[in-house]
Amino acid sequence: MINPVRINQASNEQIDDAIDNVVDRFEEEWTPESRSAIRTLLQQYQLADDHEAATELIRIDIELRYKQGLSIQLEDYFDQFGDLLTQSTSAAQIAFEDYRLRDYHGHALPVSRWSDLPGVKNELWFQRLTRESTARSRATHVAPPAEPLDPNHGSDAAIRVAIEATGFRIMQEIGRGAFSRVYLATQNELADRFVVLKVVSEAIAESQNMAMLQHTNIVPIYSFDQIHSKSVICMPYAGSVTLKDFMTTTGERSRGSLPRVGQSLVQTVQACVHDTVVSSDAPDSGLDPSWAPAANDHAVLKPLEKLQSLGCNELAIWIFQRLASALAHSHARGVLHGDLKPGNVLIRNDGEPALLDFNLSQSLDRGDARLVGGTLPYMAPETYEALMGKKIALQATSDIYSLGVMLFEFVTGRLPFPTPISAAPIDLEPAVSIRRTVPDWRNDDNVSAGLRVIISRCLEFSPSDRYASADDLRHDLECERANLSLVHSAEPRLSRIRKWFRRHPSTTSGGTVALLLFSLLIPLGYTASVYREKSLHLAAVSAFDSFSRQSADALAAVMADPQRSLDTSVQANIDLLDRHGLLSRDRQNKFVSSLTTPVSRAQIHDAMLRHVGHVGFLEVDRLRPKFRQGVLQNDQLQRLDQLIAAAAESTGRQPSRAVAFLKAARARFANDDHHEELLSKARDIQADSDTEIYLEAVRRMSLHDYKSANELLTSLADRDSIPSTLRWTSLGRSQYGEARYEDAKLSFTQSIDRAPNSSQLRVLRGLCYIKLREPNRAETDFTKAIELDSTNQTALSNRGLLRLGQGRDDEAIKDFSRVLELSPGNAYALLQRARAYRSRGDDELADRDFAQALQTDNVNASSLMARSIYRDDTDPESALQDLEHALSQDPDSPMILMMKARLLSQKLDRLGDAVETYREVTRIQPTNETAIIDRALVLTRLGRYDEAKADLDLATTPPDTPRTLYQAACICALMPDQSSHVRALSFLSRAIRAGYEADRLATDPDLESLRKLPGYRAVSRTYQLSKINSTRSRPQPSAP
Repeated sequence: MINPVRINQASNEQIDDAIDNVVDRFEEEWTPESRSAIRTLLQQYQLADDHEAATELIRIDIELRYKQGLSIQLEDYFDQFGDLLTQSTSAAQIAFEDYRLRDYHGHALPVSRWSDLPGVKNELWFQRLTRESTARSRATHVAPPAEPLDPNHGSDAAIRVAIEATGFRIMQEIGRGAFSRVYLATQNELADRFVVLKVVSEAIAESQNMAMLQHTNIVPIYSFDQIHSKSVICMPYAGSVTLKDFMTTTGERSRGSLPRVGQSLVQTVQACVHDTVVSSDAPDSGLDPSWAPAANDHAVLKPLEKLQSLGCNELAIWIFQRLASALAHSHARGVLHGDLKPGNVLIRNDGEPALLDFNLSQSLDRGDARLVGGTLPYMAPETYEALMGKKIALQATSDIYSLGVMLFEFVTGRLPFPTPISAAPIDLEPAVSIRRTVPDWRNDDNVSAGLRVIISRCLEFSPSDRYASADDLRHDLECERANLSLVHSAEPRLSRIRKWFRRHPSTTSGGTVALLLFSLLIPLGYTASVYREKSLHLAAVSAFDSFSRQSADALAAVMADPQRSLDTSVQANIDLLDRHGLLSRDRQNKFVSSLTTPVSRAQIHDAMLRHVGHVGFLEVDRLRPKFRQGVLQNDQLQRLDQLIAAAAESTGRQPSRAVAFLKAARARFANDDHHEELLSKARDIQADSDTEIYLEAVRRMSLHDYKSANELLTSLADRDSIPSTLRWTSLGRSQYGEARYEDAKLSFTQSIDRAPNSSQLRVLRGLCYIKLREPNRAETDFTKAIELDSTNQTALSNRGLLRLGQGRDDEAIKDFSRVLELSPGNAYALLQRARAYRSRGDDELADRDFAQALQTDNVNASSLMARSIYRDDTDPESALQDLEHALSQDPDSPMILMMKARLLSQKLDRLGDAVETYREVTRIQPTNETAIIDRALVLTRLGRYDEAKADLDLATTPPDTPRTLYQAACICALMPDQSSHVRALSFLSRAIRAGYEADRLATDPDLESLRKLPGYRAVSRTYQLSKINSTRSRPQPSAP
C-alpha cells in the first residue's frame, strides 16, 4: 500500500516536480493492487485534477501489469477517471499504450477494444489496425461491421448518408470495382428485407437494360435512383459466392484445394451461408441475428442437394447451360452483356448461377461499339481489335466467346490463351494472333470429347465460325448432358459411338470388343519410337541438370556480389543462357519438347524463368540511373528486350508477374504512355509459383523493400524448389537490408556451408559481425575472403576500415594501398587511406590523397558518400553535391537519402528539405524506423508537434532500438507540455538501460528541459556508472 504524503499548494515549478515525484514513487512502490490507489496518490500530491499526471500513471500501470502477465480492462481505469473520456488526447494515449503492449506480449488485437474511445479513430496505429482487420475478415469471408456514417468524411460517406435518407440502412460494403461500390443493406419500408445496393460513379444504361430482362439466371433489379450524380441500383440479396470464388478455391491445379465437382460447390455455398453473418457489433443494428441474409435457411439450401453427385464435366454443363439460356434471353431483347467473366456470375444460395453487372451492356441494334471494354482474359479477339481502334459491329458471338473462355477455364483450371499484359497495341497484337490458333488443350485434360468440341466452337477466331446464337450453345450443352449427338457442331464419330453405348448400357460388352479391335491397329513401330524418345529425354535431362547447376551458382554469386548490377555481371549471365541455347526461341522449344514428362518440362521452365527474370531485374537496376539522368538511349534497351523475350517464352502460355513487371519497366524507360497501365496489370497478377515468389523477392530487394522480400523468401524456407545456396544468400541479403544482422549472419553461414569457397559470402558475414560488434570474427572472415580471392576489393576495404578503427594505421594503409593497386584512382580507397595517414600523423600524405580523391573520375556511390562524410564539417554544400551525385547513380538508395537528410538538418539548417527527404526514404521503405524517428525530431524542431507525435508513435512500437529510444527522449523533451517531458525521461532511462552510448547526455541541447527534473540526475548517474570508455569511434562497413 502506498503511504500518504501531504504538501502545500504548489507553484507551477513545484507542480512539475510533483509530477516527476509521483511517477517515481508509483514505479518504486507498484503492486498489482496499485491501480485502485492512483486517485488517492494524485490527491496526496495535489494533482487530482491533472489529466497528464493521471494518464502517465495509468500508462505505467498498464505496462507493469502486462509485464507481470496480469489482465487489463480499460474500463477499470475510465470508471475511476471518467473525466479522461472528455480528453481525447489522454484517452488516445492510454489506448495506444494498451495496444502496443498487447502487440508486444502477443495478445489479440481486436479493433472493438479501442474503437469507442475518444480520439482513437484519428490515430494512425488504429487506422492501420482497422485496415488489417478488415482485410483479414474479407479473406476469410467474415463480414466486418459497417462503419458509422459521417457526412463530413468524404464523398463515399456522403452518398451513404443520402442513400439511408431514401429508406435503406447500409450494413456493410461487400464488394467494389473500378467504377462502383456494392453494399449489403436493409430496406426499412419492406420489413427490413436484405438487398444489395450498387453505387456507380456515373450515369449508366445498366438499369434500363436489366429492367428489360426477367430470367431465372439473371439478377433482377428492384429500383433505380440518381443520388448525388451517382447511379444507385437496388437488387435482391441471394448470396455472396461468385463463380470466381468457387473456381479460385477449387480445381486439381490449385495447391491444397478441393476438386471442382458438385460436392465442393455445395460446401463452398454452405460455408459462405454459415460464415457470412452480419456482425452483432454493427452499430445499433437492432436486428435479430437469425434474420441475417446468410442465416441457415434449409428451405433455401435444399435445391443444392441435387448437385452433390455431379463431376466436373457434369457440373460445368449444368452451370453453363443455364448461363447460355440467360444470354439467349438477353440477346433476344437486344442486350449484349459486354463483360462476361467468373466474377460477374453469382452462385445463389440455392446453387443457381445468375448473371451480374451489365455495366458495360449495350444494345445489339447499334452498328458500332458505344463503349468498348471488359476484362482482358475473357475478351473476344474482335474486342481487342476494337481497343486498337478498329471499327467493329457488335455481335452476340462476342459474349459467346467470353462464355467459352470461362467454360474452358472451369474444366481445365487455366485460360485457353495467354492474357495480354495490357490494353496497349504492343500487347494486344500478339494476343490477337495467338487466338487464331487452337486453344491450349493438353493430354491430361479430363474433358469429354463432346464438351471439347463445344468449347472449341465457342473459341473460334472468326465470329462466323462460332455458335450462331447462345440458344444453339445451350442446345448442344443439353445434348452433351443427355449423351446425345451434338446438333450445332461436328462431333467426332468415336464420341458419338461412346454416347450411344452410354445410352444403351446393355451393349457394353459389344462395345468393348469393338474398342479392342480398334486398339490392334496401333503401329508395330511404337516400341522403337518409345526407345528413341527415352534417349532424347535422357540427353535433355543431362543438359538441364548442367544448366540448372551453373545457373544456381551464377545467381548465388551475383546475389553475394555487392556490385551485382554492373554490366559485366549481367552480361556474364546472359552468356550462360546463350551457351545453353536458351536465348533462341526455336532451340528453347526443341530443348523443352525433348523432355517427355510434364514434371521435367515444368522444372526447365522454372529454371529458365528464374535465371532470365533475375538477370532481367539486374538489368533494370543497371538502366534505372541512366534513365533518371536522362541519358538512356533506345539502343541501350536491346539487352533488356532480349531478356524479356526469353522470359516470356519460358512461361509458356501462363501470365507471369515477373515478366509483366519487366515489361512495365521497359515501357517506362522508353517513355511509353502505357507504362502506368502495364504497372497496374503487373500488380494484379499473383505470384502463384515458388519461382514467381522468388523473383518477386528479387524485385522487392531491388526497390530496397527488404521487409517484404524477407517475408517472401522465408515462405520458401521449407521447399526445395529454389537452389539452397541461392535461397539462403538471398534471404541473408534481405535480412541485412532490414537490419536483422543476427538472422543475416546465420543465413550467410548456411550459404557458406554449401559454398565454402565463396569469397563474397565471407565478406557478407563479416559485415554482419561488424554490425554485431564482433570485430575479431569480422576480421577473420575478411581475411579468409582475401585468401580465397586476393582481388576482392570489398574485403580489403572493410578489413582496412576495421583496422583503422582499432588504431592499426599501418595495416589499414596497406589494405587501402592494395585496393588502389587493383583500382587506380579509387576515390573511396584514397579517402580512407587519407584518414589512416592523418591518424598516423602524416598530414602531407593525407592531404595528397584527399586532393586526389577530389580530382579523380573513378567515383562510385560509395566513394561519393565517403567524400561527403569527409568534408561535411568544412564544406557542407560540397558534401551535399557529392550526395546528389551519388543519388544520380542510385536514386532509390535509403542510405544515401538518409545521409542527405541528416546533412540538410544538422549542417545546413534546411529542416523543411530534410523532412521531405525523410519522406522519400519512407516512400521506399515505409517501415524504416530510423527515418521515421529522425523525421519526428526534425518536425518537433519545426514546431509541427501533431505530425511529430504521429511519427513518434509509429517509430516506438516495440521492439525499439536504443537509438530510437534516445531520439524519442529528445522529441518529447522538445515538446511544450510537461507530460511529454515526463515521458521523455522514461524514454531516456530505457535507452540507457538498453545500452545506448549517450556521450552527449550532459550537453545535448535537445534534453535541456529534462535537466531540471529530479529523475534526470538518477538517469545520468546510471549512465556514468555503466559507461564504457572508448577513445575511437567504430567504422561503418560498406553496404552489402
